[in-house]
Formats: sequence, structure tokens, C-alpha cells
Amino acid sequence: MAIARRFTADVVSDGIRSPEHAYNVAVVVSELVTNGLRAAADLVAEGLADQWRHHDRPVRLGVEVTRRWTQVSVVDPDPRPLRPVDPDNSLAEGGRGLHIVDVLSASCWVVYGREGKTIHAVLAAPGVELTPAERAALQRPR
Repeated sequence: MAIARRFTADVVSDGIRSPEHAYNVAVVVSELVTNGLRAAADLVAEGLADQWRHHDRPVRLGVEVTRRWTQVSVVDPDPRPLRPVDPDNSLAEGGRGLHIVDVLSASCWVVYGREGKTIHAVLAAPGVELTPAERAALQRPR
């Protein structure tokens, strides 16, 4: 997790001037990377993957910063759909992270593949309202 935080801080330090926006990006990265690491650990615990060696890095992080938005993408090796959790259930031991991501993001979506899934989140820059065309363009495969 520390590697993800340092990488994100390096990327956003050049392009994000708002401390609040940088903080929100860091929160989204933290939540998504934590979910990805849990997904990778679940695969091992369920016998669906061998133990990950430290250098294998089963989770990949991408951060792209523009003047209008910041996009975070996290790839994990588990191709299974995300499990829905009720964020209002105060007895739940987890599951609030994706709700936090949804609240902080202008747009969020998941792309599933045989080798895993990629969760994307786009955070609008302060004072920016993303247009429907921008949202659609961001969600198209590149």
C-alpha cells in the first residue's frame, strides 16, 4: 500500500493544485488498491491461485491527471464480479470502500476479463462538471 501512496503522491504533485482534490484521489487509490489486494488474497485463500511473491505485484495501479479530471485504474487478478455490500449496514465488517469511491467520483465502472478486473474511477477537478461526452469518452477502451 505504501508503494501505491507514494506513486500517487508523485503523480498528483505535478498536476493537482487543490489539496482537497489530491486528498480525495489518495482516498480513492487507497480504497481500490486495498480491494484489489484483498481480491488477490482471496484467490490464494480459496485455492484458486498460488501464493503471490512480493515481486509478482498482483495489483496494478494507474493514475492519469488532466486539468479537468483525474482517473484512477486498479487491476486485480480476480475476474469474479464485485460482491455488493450494503453501506448502511453498521454491522458489516467491510464493504464501505466502494461506496466511498462512488461518493468521491464523478464516474466509476468495472471492466471484467478472463485474467481479472479493472476498476476505474474518475474524479472531476474542483469546479468542473464533466460533460456526458467526456464521461462516455473516458469509459471507451483505449
